[in-house]
Amino acid sequence: MREMIKFIGGVFLFSSLFSSAELKALKMGVAVPLSGEFALEGRSILRSVEMAVEDANRAGGKNIELVSYDDRSSVSGAIEAAEALGSDDEVIAVIGHYNEWCTQASAPICNKYKLVAVSPISISSLLSESGPYMFRICPNDEYQGRFIGRYAVKENNNIAIIYDDNLYGQGLKYFFTKEVKTRGANVIASIPYSIETDLSPAGVADVVFIACAPPTAVNVCKALIGLGNPYKLGSDGMSTPTFKNWARSNASRIECFTYLDTTIQKINAFIDRYEARYGIPPGDCGVLAYDAANLIISSLEVGKTRESVRDYLTNLGRKREPFKGLTGVITFNANGDAVRNTPIGKIVEEKATVRRAVALEPGVEKPQLPLPAVKEETKPEELVGSETPEFVPYDEPPHLKKMTYPEYLRQRQIECSGIVSLTIDTNGAVVKAKMLRSNAPDWTNDIIVEEALKWKFSPATQRDKPVKVTVAFPFKFEIK
Repeated sequence: MREMIKFIGGVFLFSSLFSSAELKALKMGVAVPLSGEFALEGRSILRSVEMAVEDANRAGGKNIELVSYDDRSSVSGAIEAAEALGSDDEVIAVIGHYNEWCTQASAPICNKYKLVAVSPISISSLLSESGPYMFRICPNDEYQGRFIGRYAVKENNNIAIIYDDNLYGQGLKYFFTKEVKTRGANVIASIPYSIETDLSPAGVADVVFIACAPPTAVNVCKALIGLGNPYKLGSDGMSTPTFKNWARSNASRIECFTYLDTTIQKINAFIDRYEARYGIPPGDCGVLAYDAANLIISSLEVGKTRESVRDYLTNLGRKREPFKGLTGVITFNANGDAVRNTPIGKIVEEKATVRRAVALEPGVEKPQLPLPAVKEETKPEELVGSETPEFVPYDEPPHLKKMTYPEYLRQRQIECSGIVSLTIDTNGAVVKAKMLRSNAPDWTNDIIVEEALKWKFSPATQRDKPVKVTVAFPFKFEIK
C-alpha cells in the first residue's frame, strides 16, 4: 500500500511538473504612451491587446502574460522600454510604439536583442529601413499621403495643407503635395502648425489636408470652422479616440483616412464589445493593435521563440497563408511593411462614424521611399546666367541668426550642401527661396527650399536703413 502511495505521488508530481511546463507563461510586451497627450491612444492600444490575450487564453492551450511600459511618447521612454523588454528572455515580441520617433528610437535595441516589434500605427517611411525585427501593420506615409492626394484632387482644386512639423506630419505633407501637384492641383498654402499660426490662408481653399496628430487636428478643425469651414481631409490622426470624441458633436465636412471598414460585421462586433467594456470606442489604433496581438498569438502555433515569431511574420503570404485580421488581409514586404488595402471613411456630422468606405486602386503595390546614399560634398559651382540673383546695393549684408536642418533629412541622415537663392526682407525674414546648386538627391530640393523659408537673418542695410535683398546663400547639412 505504501509503495502504491509512493507511485501515485510520483505520478502526481510528474503530472504537475509536466502541466506546469505546458502552462508556463509566454510574455508579450506592450510599449505605448500611457501618460501625456497621447495617453488615450496608448490606452486604446493596451486595452485592445489585453482583449486579444484574454480571448486567446480563454480559448485554451495558451498562457500569455502581458508586460506593459509607458513610453511617455518620448525617445528616452522608448529606449527604457525596449531595453527592459529586450533583456527579458521570456518576452517573445512587443506591440509598439504609437509615435514614429519612439518606434525609431527603440529599433536598434529590438534588433540587438532579436526581439520582434510590431507597431500598430507608426507610419514614417524611415521605419522601412529600421531593421529585420521591426514590423508595422499600417501603410506608410508615402502610401497614405498619395492615397489621400488621389482622393483629394478634382478639377481646378485649390488645396491647402496644414501639418505637424515633425516626422509624422512632414512625411505626409511631402507625399501628399507631390501627388496633388502631379495631378494638376494648385497648393495655395502649406502651413506648419503651431498655436500662434495664422490659418486664414487655408480658409479659402476648396479642401484642406490636415496631417496632424489627434490633439492638433482638433485645434485645426476648430479654427477652420471659424474660417468659413472649408472641406477637410484628414490623415489617420483623425481616426483616433481623441479626435473622434471631439468629433461626436463637432464634426462637419470632414473625411479621414481610416483602417476600419464599418460595413464589416466583425469590426463592428469588436468595437461594440470594446465600448461596452470601457465606455468609449477604441479608435483605429485599438483595432489595429488587436490585429497586431493576434498576429503574435497566431505565430505561437509554429513556435514559441523570438526567431519563430519573426519567421512566421516574414513568411505570411509566402510559405504561409496571409493573416486575416479585423482590418483586412495582412502580409509583409521585405522591409516589414504591411501590404494591404485601406478604405477612406466619412465622419458624419454629430456621429463621427464611417458611412462609406472606398479603396483606391485595390491591390496596388505600396511604394517605399528610397533612401539615397549620401554623396560626398563637392564645392558649389560658380553661379552663371539667369541663376545669378539680381543685385541690390547694400553696405552691410544680411547675417544669419537661425538656420535649421530639415528634420525629414536629418532623420534619414542625409547630408548635403549647396546654394539657395534667398530673398530677405527688411525684417530679416526669408520671403522667397529657390534652389540654385545642390549635391543632394533631386527629391530633397523642395524640402530644403521649404526649410529655408524658416531661416532668420538680420536684414541687409544701406546707409543704416534695412533693405530687401536677394542673395546666393551657401548651406551645408551634416550629422555631427
